[in-house]
Amino acid sequence: MKDLGLTNLRWAYGLVDGLTQGGLRHAVISPGSRSTPLVLACRQHPRIQTRVHLDERAAAFLALGLARGRNEPVALIATSGSAPAHWFPAVLEASASQVPLLLLSADRPPELQDWGANQTLDQSRLFGVHVRAFFQAGLPEEDPDLIRQIQRLGAKAVARACWPLPGPVHLNLPFREPLVPQAPADAWPRESPDPVAVQQPRLMPQATAVRQLADLLNTGPGLLICGPDTYAPDFPQALLDLSARSGAPVFADPLSNLRFGPWPKDRVLSRYDRFLRRAADALPKPAWVLRFGAAPISKALCQYLAAQAVPQILVDPWGRWRDPSHRSHLVQADPALLCAQLRPQLRSRARDWHQPFWEAESRAQPQEAESDRIHPSRWIPELIDQLPEDSWLLSGNSLAIRYLDAWSGCGEKRLRIFCNRGTSGIDGTVSTLMGLSIAKGEKVVGLLGDVSLAHDLNGFWNAADREVVVIVLDNGGGGIFRQLPQAQLPDFEPYWCTPPNLDLAQVAALFCLGFQRVTTASEFRPALQRALATKGAQLIALSLDSA
Repeated sequence: MKDLGLTNLRWAYGLVDGLTQGGLRHAVISPGSRSTPLVLACRQHPRIQTRVHLDERAAAFLALGLARGRNEPVALIATSGSAPAHWFPAVLEASASQVPLLLLSADRPPELQDWGANQTLDQSRLFGVHVRAFFQAGLPEEDPDLIRQIQRLGAKAVARACWPLPGPVHLNLPFREPLVPQAPADAWPRESPDPVAVQQPRLMPQATAVRQLADLLNTGPGLLICGPDTYAPDFPQALLDLSARSGAPVFADPLSNLRFGPWPKDRVLSRYDRFLRRAADALPKPAWVLRFGAAPISKALCQYLAAQAVPQILVDPWGRWRDPSHRSHLVQADPALLCAQLRPQLRSRARDWHQPFWEAESRAQPQEAESDRIHPSRWIPELIDQLPEDSWLLSGNSLAIRYLDAWSGCGEKRLRIFCNRGTSGIDGTVSTLMGLSIAKGEKVVGLLGDVSLAHDLNGFWNAADREVVVIVLDNGGGGIFRQLPQAQLPDFEPYWCTPPNLDLAQVAALFCLGFQRVTTASEFRPALQRALATKGAQLIALSLDSA
């Protein structure tokens, strides 16, 4: 009698093997029955490490954090029905942030579709335009040629998730019952069906485009803008070499990860959000602007760039025209390679013309606090100072990332700052932090608001032994809205501010986390030192003024 459970497993193993040949090493699994062949294949395969999370939405953001931290694709596995729909918020973020995820949704076979079968819905193209590709797999077969085909499909899916534009790829995989093999485990597949090679290129800039850009940059002094993105390791030095040659200062967004590292900081501006709000009109006018990455976090910088009636060039290897002000021309090339080829063609230019930028940067340094009030001008620099070398810091959106933008400064210490800035949502921040902690294997730190925390409490499931420090801005709800016109409306509190009204000490107790509350600025440094030195997950609540 045919062992359909073993056929399912061999088919799933061929797929998983193809995924690993493309570079997959991690899978995040949520429990379910129909996905059993995929789970068994991942558990059986020697190159796959598995993680389990019972909440599909939290699992998806955990996979997102893991993929971001390791700079490699990660798979998600869920059963049929509504389960994969809970991935959607993380899929949107992965698509917008160019994070490669492999979405493996198990499904009922065709004969159960559209007949009212339990836990069955149309899962084809479930994520619409937000995936780089969708593949509807056929039913498992024993035919070696078809197993080779499903293996190649796995490798193809990883290739599409990583290039030409990284992002999520969805594979919908139907299985007939029985789902568990009758054969003993020693008869289960262990060998790779057939080796597969997958390679990804870097986009070289065209020589004519480099010459034209050099001609423009040689017309006068300009500015270099480095927005949020994941850049190649050789980019910071290549950009700063270009800055030294052109004399152009570098406006470095915190999510560019140019503010912290062992490269010269004498050409890097980090306090522009503050000085542009006060004195943008007094600064010298550039002849050109060369931009890398997404639009900067700083609203003041975006408004300043939109007001410059000069040529603005956006460099992007994936062809993303990320310019909401519609001011830029696009050059499609690898940023580091373009900088390296552009530099020799530039005439050396002195820095005298933009000395006012450096003077403005100096004046924007935080002043010595006269009170013990918890203000970001004090505790953000202390946070940066206390983080060990090579630390990872995940910021939430809204106020958290804006505090870092305004007050982090620069330093020689290597730090990586992350934020789910693709869609700028508050969902999944805790889970993303847990994924980063898996990727790093050492203590990581998260900075997020109280609404973000409330939105992703399930992210703390099974997190007690995770090496994380979570710093919560406990300011009674959506503090960012207090800076907007909605704050004057009579129903501001219930409809916009939405205070979570959580007892954070009880939250910590529920998930077995260490807990400290900080009520004054002088308490923050010792509290952070204790949390960094203590094993396991730690929660620090910063009591901020909600007014």
